[in-house]
Amino acid sequence: MKRQGISRLAALVLAILACGAMAAAPQTQPSPTQKLIQRIVKSAKGHADTAAKLVAAAKTLQDDPKIQVAMCEAAYQYGIKTADGFDSAIEALDILDKADKDRAATWAEKRIVVYRLRYTRAKGDAKQQHGQLLVTMLIKTGDELAKQDKVKEAIGFYREALAVAKYLSLPDVEDISQKLIAAGHLLQVQSAIARLKTKLAANPGDMASRNKLIELCLTGLDSPAEAAKYLTDDCDESLRKYVPLAAKPIVELKKDQCLELAKWYEQLIDKGTTLTSKANAANRGVGYYDQFLLLHTTKDATGVGASLALKTLQKRIEKMGAVGKPVYRNRLTFRDKKSMKPFKKGKRYSPFPVQETEDAMGPFSGKGVYFDQKTGKDVIYEIYSSRPIKGVYYKGGAIYSTTIEFLDVRGKRLAFMGPLKGGNRWAEFTLKLPRGAPNHIFLKFHNTASTWFYIDTLKLLR
Repeated sequence: MKRQGISRLAALVLAILACGAMAAAPQTQPSPTQKLIQRIVKSAKGHADTAAKLVAAAKTLQDDPKIQVAMCEAAYQYGIKTADGFDSAIEALDILDKADKDRAATWAEKRIVVYRLRYTRAKGDAKQQHGQLLVTMLIKTGDELAKQDKVKEAIGFYREALAVAKYLSLPDVEDISQKLIAAGHLLQVQSAIARLKTKLAANPGDMASRNKLIELCLTGLDSPAEAAKYLTDDCDESLRKYVPLAAKPIVELKKDQCLELAKWYEQLIDKGTTLTSKANAANRGVGYYDQFLLLHTTKDATGVGASLALKTLQKRIEKMGAVGKPVYRNRLTFRDKKSMKPFKKGKRYSPFPVQETEDAMGPFSGKGVYFDQKTGKDVIYEIYSSRPIKGVYYKGGAIYSTTIEFLDVRGKRLAFMGPLKGGNRWAEFTLKLPRGAPNHIFLKFHNTASTWFYIDTLKLLR
């Protein structure tokens, strides 16, 4: 009966659209799409039934995305009017996410509306469940806005997420609090940087403002690469010496350079304008001390001194409390000079989805990337984290004698999997690290396909 109902609905859709195409209706008349929606609305019994029928009709319109989008938008509007229609509203949004990806932000905000309605009306275990879904969506939306430098908007979503998480005693409270601290800090830093840039535009020779701008990029933004853009021959000698070094990947530095940078960043801690700025500088110092100690194998006074300095710095971070905790976030870098190059946006090989980004880091945020095998055989990521990493989850395809391995900075293998086979089919693997693995490691994929290698999802396990 259900299949017959859908078939009748599909026939109705085609008939109305055909009539609309043949008739040259005046502008005052509703469009064929509007007529179709009105016809379905009239045939339904209540808002929930209307939403369900509109979604069912939309599913028959895969080859006409514009009409499918209009149908789903109408389904959403009817669905949110009653609790019985929430499922249909969410189903409509699932279709919209695929049918009109350019409006992903709009669909995300509409999804939050549905989740919020569900949460406020739910009780008991259901409230906990719907609250978690709402919090997850609020965080995701806030993160996307933060990436687009829409920090003020992101803060609004984080605040709502924090309120719900606290009320339900969810485990996300600490994570959201850190995001709020980081967003508030970034807003403050961006404002200060804008003022300094205005001063330099009016007077490029204002060295006090230039030096301050560079230090703010180093500690406030935690970005030596950004700081390097403002260096001139008249800057402080220490800035001219250390900023270019800090902008390099840490594995390209000699051990003595790591030790110098560690000590220099310790000095920058007190120049941080906020507690987060101080934490950023301290985190950099920890990273350089760690790298020095990995490379310095001699048991001498220099090594002992670095070890003591590292412990002192870590205790200093602990005293920063919640603000200091963001320093333990993962730092991920794509080693582009040693890896295959990603294809351009829009690439697709069946049965996998269309590539939406040319950023090789995309798989860590759920955006798959096709890598050009004609440019190499490896994909390498550098990972730094002061928190233990237990392994990595991989999902992708084009598996041809593929190996996955974790390596330390000296190239020593820490964990290995392969050779794996599967061809052009979906594949999922989890590679676990042994206990006590170092906090600075490399994740390396080696593949022997002739044309392409696809990584859809990568998740670090902690």
